Amino acid sequence: MFSLYSYHLILVLALNTSQNFGKMETEALLKWKASLLNDYPSFLPTWTISNSSSYFNKTTSPCSWSGISCSNAGHVVKLNVSRLGLQGTLLNFNFSSFPNLTSLDLSSNALFGTIPAHIANLSQIMFLVFSNNTLSGEIPSEIGLLTNLVTLNIDQSRLYGSIPSKIGNLFNLETLYLSKNLLTGSIPLTVGNLTKLHGLVLWDNQLNGFIPLEIGNLVSLTELTLQSNNFSGTIPASLGNLSDLTTLYLQHTKLSGSIPPEIGNLKSLIELQNNTNNLSGTIPHSFGNLSDLTTLFLYQNQLSGSISPQIGNLKSLQRLVLFTNTLTGSIPASFGNLSHLKFVSLWGNQLSGSIPPEIGNLKSLTALYLETNNLSGTIPASLGVLFLMFTSAGIFFIFCRKNIEIKEEQGEIQKDLFCVWNYDGSIVYEDIIEATENFSPEHCIGTGGYGSVYKAKLPTGQIFSDSEEAVKLDWVRRVNIVKGVANAFSYLHHDCLPPIVHRDISSSNILLDSQYEVRVSDFGTARLLKPDSSNWTELAGTYGYVAPELAYTMRVTEKCVMYSFGVLTP
Repeated sequence: MFSLYSYHLILVLALNTSQNFGKMETEALLKWKASLLNDYPSFLPTWTISNSSSYFNKTTSPCSWSGISCSNAGHVVKLNVSRLGLQGTLLNFNFSSFPNLTSLDLSSNALFGTIPAHIANLSQIMFLVFSNNTLSGEIPSEIGLLTNLVTLNIDQSRLYGSIPSKIGNLFNLETLYLSKNLLTGSIPLTVGNLTKLHGLVLWDNQLNGFIPLEIGNLVSLTELTLQSNNFSGTIPASLGNLSDLTTLYLQHTKLSGSIPPEIGNLKSLIELQNNTNNLSGTIPHSFGNLSDLTTLFLYQNQLSGSISPQIGNLKSLQRLVLFTNTLTGSIPASFGNLSHLKFVSLWGNQLSGSIPPEIGNLKSLTALYLETNNLSGTIPASLGVLFLMFTSAGIFFIFCRKNIEIKEEQGEIQKDLFCVWNYDGSIVYEDIIEATENFSPEHCIGTGGYGSVYKAKLPTGQIFSDSEEAVKLDWVRRVNIVKGVANAFSYLHHDCLPPIVHRDISSSNILLDSQYEVRVSDFGTARLLKPDSSNWTELAGTYGYVAPELAYTMRVTEKCVMYSFGVLTP
């Protein structure tokens, strides 16, 4: 009897405790809802006592409310009210009422004010996401008491002050996102304690001081993004310990000194962006070990020496950007091994010698920038690239050669290899489907206002690179092109009813057919001019061609197009 009595007593106490917790959580949530500035009827409509339900008590539990998940015992364990446009503060959020809460997501709202110190009462919290709000103030040091935290995300807010050193107490933390705030001070050395960390994202703040050597202790790190800060000093060689790192962003950080060769130990690295700093010295030969690297940005530094032939070992490389340094020597012939390379920019250096013909083997290459160097010799004939373009006028086949400027010490050679139309009737619909793999997204290289541009490799057509066969755009042809553009606008503005304004006239939207007749393309931003309307519209067009008055009046007229025409034909 005693045992049975004890069992019933324990059951009653458990029920009462669960009901008390449910009542406490309900009251806390309703109080916070009442403090928010949202007052429209559809605002958190299920957050009312009448709509609540529970096995134990249908008047107090919030477990059926939207955005709330409960345990089997009826305790709130998850709260997700992201992207609801909530306006208000956290001051009236009673964190102590949720001792079982493991996940709190308030991201992408309009919350403002500070993060209260009593957030430390969330003793079981594992996921804390406050990103994309307008929260301000300092990160409370009490956040270091939340030792169960796995994810802390407060990026895209207005937090200021320093990162508290007690954040190093969060031994279970795997992701720390504090980017796009106003944080100052240095990265605390205690960050090195977070050995389970996978992502350290602190970019776009005002952090200063040295990048701590202790970051090299974070052996589980896969993402390290510190760009757009005000650091000083050099890149720590200890970063070479991060063998799982896939993303390393250090650009725009004012770092100086040489690039440590230990970076070449990061065998898992996919993206390395270290541009726009004050780095000096040479590009380490050890970079040739980064076999998974797809992006290497080192531009706008003070790097010197030659480009190591070991770069040719980066078989996954797609983008290589080294412009505006003081690199010397020749372009390595090993570039021809980079079969996935799409974009190369080496301009603004002191490179010499000829362009290696091996670059012509790069079938994926779409852009090659070599101007403002001391290169000599000829342009390899194999640098042609075939594009397939869809426009509003139909389907055209364009054979495009790169515009490459090669500067020699005693002169300048410019070969403007141009685009010609080619269609001889042998290319049929089946060829197009085969060349683009049924218009696979992998072949799409850009999308304009009207239609998409695809890259393809067709067996037909000829690339004209022989100066004897090439036809120059002499002054007679240029004048005829200008007349053709003017006639096109005259038709759109005066012969169409209602008139049509293009809104994006630029050199890239003026096409030529095989007879050099003008074809105006890309009407994706065009608008009809209605006589009974103010014709207000959003700003559209290409920078440099847009009429200034359109930017501040937002009223489109034919004169706006004529301004673009004036820029196009100086």
